[in-house]
Amino acid sequence: MAPTSQQIPEGMENFVVGLIGMGDMGKMYADRLSAAGWRILACDREDRFDSLKEQYIGKSNIEVCRNGHYVSRASDYIIYSVEAAIIDRVIAQFGPSTKMGAIVGGQTSCKSPEIKAFEEYLPPDVHIISCHSLHGPGVDTHNQPLVLIQHRAPDEALRKVEAVFSCLRSKYVYLTAQEHDRITADTQAVTHAAFLSMGKAWHANSQFPWELNRYVGGIENVKINTMLRIYGQKWHVYAGLAILNPEARKQVAQYAESVTALYKLMLKGDLDGLRVRVYNARDKVFGSASNWGARPLIEPSILSSFSLGKPTDAPPRPNNHLSLLAMVDCWAALGIVPYDHMICSTPLFRLRLGVTEHLFLNTALLDETLKTAVEDKMYRSDDLEFTFAARGWAECVSLGHFETWEKRFVSTQEFFQPRFAEAKVVGDQMMKKVLESYVENALTGGIQNAGTKGYLAAYIKQLESNPLRTKMLTAGSLAGAQELIASWLAKDRNKHGHYFTSRVPKMAAYGALVSAPLGHFLIWLLQKVFRGRTSLKAKIMQIIFSNLVIAPIQNSVYLVAMALIAGARTYHQVRATVKVGFWRVMRVSWITSPICLAFAQKFLPDQLWVPFFNLVSFVIGTYINTVTKKKRLAALRKKHFGDGRPGASMGRPDDYPPMGGPNPPY
Repeated sequence: MAPTSQQIPEGMENFVVGLIGMGDMGKMYADRLSAAGWRILACDREDRFDSLKEQYIGKSNIEVCRNGHYVSRASDYIIYSVEAAIIDRVIAQFGPSTKMGAIVGGQTSCKSPEIKAFEEYLPPDVHIISCHSLHGPGVDTHNQPLVLIQHRAPDEALRKVEAVFSCLRSKYVYLTAQEHDRITADTQAVTHAAFLSMGKAWHANSQFPWELNRYVGGIENVKINTMLRIYGQKWHVYAGLAILNPEARKQVAQYAESVTALYKLMLKGDLDGLRVRVYNARDKVFGSASNWGARPLIEPSILSSFSLGKPTDAPPRPNNHLSLLAMVDCWAALGIVPYDHMICSTPLFRLRLGVTEHLFLNTALLDETLKTAVEDKMYRSDDLEFTFAARGWAECVSLGHFETWEKRFVSTQEFFQPRFAEAKVVGDQMMKKVLESYVENALTGGIQNAGTKGYLAAYIKQLESNPLRTKMLTAGSLAGAQELIASWLAKDRNKHGHYFTSRVPKMAAYGALVSAPLGHFLIWLLQKVFRGRTSLKAKIMQIIFSNLVIAPIQNSVYLVAMALIAGARTYHQVRATVKVGFWRVMRVSWITSPICLAFAQKFLPDQLWVPFFNLVSFVIGTYINTVTKKKRLAALRKKHFGDGRPGASMGRPDDYPPMGGPNPPY
């Protein structure tokens, strides 16, 4: 659902966002920010003024200006969304007109020249907070990385920029300009060079690769779709990063060297030399084999799901994957581990890295690839053109020729133009799958933890290293949360009108200090008695033992604790509580326990049993606690107000507050 103006913070109702440059990204910002209620002043080149104004007729909060002077003098946050190659000239032209006290930023992929131009041409009373959405204009912005660079600005100004971009629902990443350029080079330069060279090679051979059987299926699907997706963008998107970023220039040059060196080994038929070089590169980038057990960055099923060509029943023909081998060889030569920067990774980069990971972490597939590289001559002409293409891009970058880059890019873009629409549909589906896979990795931890500690993986690690402490913290948190949530659902408040009653910390203490240690010991005992016994009979006996021995102990202790928390002070009061509630609680246990235990036997390692049972108890306990509270409140109201019949009230109206007011303490 589109954001509304109600999301604009108090005090920013008259805040104006200026956009200088209305290309695809500028228009995306204009559409999304205006939909959130922000007033937008926008401009592009003056020769596009009339067409741009006509495009935004009817959008009351987007005003199209003739040039950047009008935008700069009246806006509170100005974003320069222009090509990296000309950003210094544009800032020099419009920067001096910037409104006093305004915030200024840029949206280029290379920050060094951008920041340098801001420092040179902006007045000293202007704040500088730059940005970079690490995705294309057609990608859903939700959860995508959005880099914010607080270069020359107070925290108050940063909060305003965050408020403006909050409607994108992106994930803020805070970097310096230098960090941004190094990370974007590490995550994009080499992979861009690889897929740009692929397209150039296929173009040189006049090939539409999806029409050739040897380029259909598996890894080929991703290579082709990614290549088409890159060539479907504007040429300057990739030129600025490669030519203006010093780190990127070095990496593009090394990639061409890696391609050439590997191709020479293939021509010589030196399988041993090729294997040694590739395996050494693999170990530097992906680590030793002991680190490969984690979830892959991209599921193998994704590789075979999306194809422009017509797949056959036959398995895909082996390929030497020179482009992917050279990527890892290049990273290894430069000491780059791409997983270190996953927080700034684009969807396209995760796809490219995922397919490379798939090749290198499958030893059988990698060996087959190396053997194909030496023995199969089918791809030699393709690889020759690929080597020429990689060296051509490297030379273009080293010379800093934007015009040459544009000509090389556009000529290949025009060759593949007829298939862009179809490729976009397939590519969008593929991107969606990759994003879903990445979210799962954030929970479970992927290869090298996908650049971040997987939450579940980190939790399991704590369970293994500090089992009792972790279980105590888990049980305490869940028990306290259970009481708080049940009070909120039942509208059960204390005399001060708060849901955080005195029972919440008491329940948390019970969970941490009583329930968790007891469960830790009893489950350890249960697992020890039946350790190594995996037959169906043994599993059934384990369930019976749990219900006849473990459950009664836990439920009795639970009822005693609940009685004490509720205010019982004598032995008889506690005994009465246990006597009344024991069989009710046991019936619930006998229904849920066999199901949960059977699930744990089948799917969970030993160390996860107690947290799993705590989670189940939390859900069931919250429900029962909520129902119990509602019944108690209804009984109290009936006692004080009666059942609605005249004379039925057993108390005065002020004996107990009405529904919605504070409730008496337990």
